[in-house]
Amino acid sequence: MSTAVANLPTYVQEKVGHAQLPAEYKAAVKAIRACDSIDIVKHYSDKADALAVMAKIYKDKGLETEAKRLKLHTFRKMGQLAEKLALSDSKSGYSGIYWKGGKWVAQISAEGKTNMLYRGDDKQEAIRCRQSAEIKYGVDATVRGSCTKLQESGLTGEDVRSAAYLAKMPKKVFNKAVNMPAPSTPGIVRQKDRSCSNAWKKISFGSGLIGMRSFCNCNNPKDLARELTMSEAVKAKELAIEITEWLDTFDQYLPQDVE
Repeated sequence: MSTAVANLPTYVQEKVGHAQLPAEYKAAVKAIRACDSIDIVKHYSDKADALAVMAKIYKDKGLETEAKRLKLHTFRKMGQLAEKLALSDSKSGYSGIYWKGGKWVAQISAEGKTNMLYRGDDKQEAIRCRQSAEIKYGVDATVRGSCTKLQESGLTGEDVRSAAYLAKMPKKVFNKAVNMPAPSTPGIVRQKDRSCSNAWKKISFGSGLIGMRSFCNCNNPKDLARELTMSEAVKAKELAIEITEWLDTFDQYLPQDVE
């Protein structure tokens, strides 16, 4: 054991001692993305820490950079898995909406209390009430639910918030942070992204465009359309037209060099 390693805390010595270099960075990233357990990804995260320590000891900048990038990938994956777990716990497929006593119930926890939003037969109305409340109270339900799952998996404090946040970052924004010459820690990436414009916060928060994308990914348009009654279909058509017109205008005024 080198003098540098011997001077490290015991738990770090153990990590360094068991650390293994990935055969290839891309293969390591692929393995992380394929994980279906937060505990397994957390193991990869610990390995990334160990590799970063080893890289600093032996002054291997290339390895240190790869270790930091792997750390970001593990945090994003843990957040994504936690989000899936949070949604799977709800029979409705939505946080804060559940079936009780033969009725759909929607509620939200905000400002130190639980607010009842809806109780009735219409699931879509329950969803609408919940989404409106998320905007009103500034609550992102998927982030709150995933934070609980991350805490149950042993993450704490800043790590929980960072994993949940990185999971919801747009892929291009995340990849840009990962591919920086000197990648930052998950916490710093989260802080930097939060300093973005108010316009981007509106787009990316809760029921913004990213929330809309999540809704689209979770719901088959053909199935939804076929389940509507005629009167509901008329309302849905109006909504679709309004949304399409808004998106067309939005796209028109984006910077011309955006592809």
